[in-house]
Amino acid sequence: MIERPLAVIAPHLPPAVCGIGDHTARLLAAFTPGRPLAFLVPEAAPDGQLAPSEFLGQPVRTFAFKRASLEGELNRIGECDVFVQYSGYGFHPRGSPSWLVEALLAWRQRGWGRLLVFFHELWGEISWRNSNAPWEWLHRGAVLRLASGADAVFTNIPDHVARLRAHLPGFQAALAPVGSNVTPPADPGDSQAPGRRGVFALFGRPGTRWRVLRALREDLAALAAAGRAHRVLIAGGGSAADAAAEDDLLPKGLAVEHHGFLGDAALSALLLRAELGLTDDVVVNWGKSTVFAIYAAHGLGILTQRGGEDGTEPAASCVRSAELRSVHPPGEEELRARAARLLAWFRREAAWPALAVRLGPALGLAPAARTRSLPDV
Repeated sequence: MIERPLAVIAPHLPPAVCGIGDHTARLLAAFTPGRPLAFLVPEAAPDGQLAPSEFLGQPVRTFAFKRASLEGELNRIGECDVFVQYSGYGFHPRGSPSWLVEALLAWRQRGWGRLLVFFHELWGEISWRNSNAPWEWLHRGAVLRLASGADAVFTNIPDHVARLRAHLPGFQAALAPVGSNVTPPADPGDSQAPGRRGVFALFGRPGTRWRVLRALREDLAALAAAGRAHRVLIAGGGSAADAAAEDDLLPKGLAVEHHGFLGDAALSALLLRAELGLTDDVVVNWGKSTVFAIYAAHGLGILTQRGGEDGTEPAASCVRSAELRSVHPPGEEELRARAARLLAWFRREAAWPALAVRLGPALGLAPAARTRSLPDV
């Protein structure tokens, strides 16, 4: 066991609502307890959420949005390794936390330990005419300095690796897609069972659900008219107005069930009623999508407008909506095989035990024989 602490820097920790905070909690729960942990988070993130006083039985230290403040907290810990859960907007209201990068690089130069960075987000590539362009240019420079100075880098989609390599020839980063934040069953069953055929699941935040329904609106109408789709199960937070907006986006004749926010067990049970999960374009961003991971973890096929035409998994095993509308759509055996490939991909690449094996050597942590339970996250 490594005796010096692992200092974890994140924009949020539970119970604050944050995808990166949830990722941090579930990832750490997949390791065997042993190495000392120290948690560092902003006093109040740009969205106003406050830091908890402790997490996983350890006190949480806070810092102001200033280089000196973060350096001071790291100096109090002393020799340690630092693991940064990086999101530009998580540490800066305009997405360019240069002060954070300078503090981390100054600390690394002291030689007190290793600097490990998980890039959940890179700079935005936008037109120079956009008013936010100067901030994105600053962010790009900060990200490249941080990536160059880190001892190990992780990220969740191949596009991030390619963009970093374009600026840093020979750059190496480990790919680690986000895992499911809904516990899947040991045996999700067969999504092609007769009772599940034509039942589609749609999960996520209201804005995400609207985007998916707009992208697939014509396809769903055609599938409903052909008798290939007959029910959509919708889950996730939102208001009555959100549900009404979704109804307006769904074709007539397609039954819909609005389930609102559901706990883990209820959401898992709902997904197991469906044949296919609905999502939008997965070619680039599948590795950042917990919804994608949740569908795959539950043995669902995934319906999208585009799949991996180049044969790259997991997008290659998705079902393109045009395929279902074609004269010769994939049969049950093919759909069953694709869902099985997605489930196998998830267990191999995105399940928390698999991610613990991949990140464990760099973090100095040993994967747990069994994932520990967490407080509410």
